[in-house]
Amino acid sequence: MKKFQWLTFSLGLLLILGACQDKDKSNDLLKNEVLAIHDEVMPKMSNLKEARKQILEKANTLEVQEADSLRVAEHKAVAMQLDDAYEGMFVWMRQYQPEPEKKSPEELETYLLDQKEKVTQVNIAIKRALNEAERLLEN
Repeated sequence: MKKFQWLTFSLGLLLILGACQDKDKSNDLLKNEVLAIHDEVMPKMSNLKEARKQILEKANTLEVQEADSLRVAEHKAVAMQLDDAYEGMFVWMRQYQPEPEKKSPEELETYLLDQKEKVTQVNIAIKRALNEAERLLEN
């Protein structure tokens, strides 16, 4: 009977350790996804500032030409969208913890899923702002 209990205990321990290792691997993959989403748009940060500069110059030119005030407002709104996207990246980076302290694998997974959602929103905001700026600058 004692051999059976020992065997059951050992088998249970092996299953638990295996599950923890699988969760750790899963979390490593999730962390890599979060960083890949960040890395996709980080090189575009300077593009945001340059596009903002060009958009504001065009808005000023339109104002001097006494152009349609709606066009001027649209340009200024896109400049603000570019600023917000730029700032959004830095807000996310300041709060992101690459090595969060003392979290269970399940807590780490929850944290990483939340971070993935946040950085995805930053990614979308940057791309959207750059697309809007490009559209306005082409006209």
